[in-house]
Amino acid sequence: MDERVERLWQKAEDAIDRNDTDQAEEYRVLAGHIAWHRRKEARELNRTLAYANKDD
Repeated sequence: MDERVERLWQKAEDAIDRNDTDQAEEYRVLAGHIAWHRRKEARELNRTLAYANKDD
């Protein structure tokens, strides 16, 4: 898992410990967005590499 996502999840857990559920939800949503973008980047990279290897 991406280090940024791990940090946000930890901040969300800390916010839950403080009973700040709104802040925890914001951290979880942000972590989800970052994770989604990382998966999207990985898919695009895999696609690019597959096309590059196809020509070989």
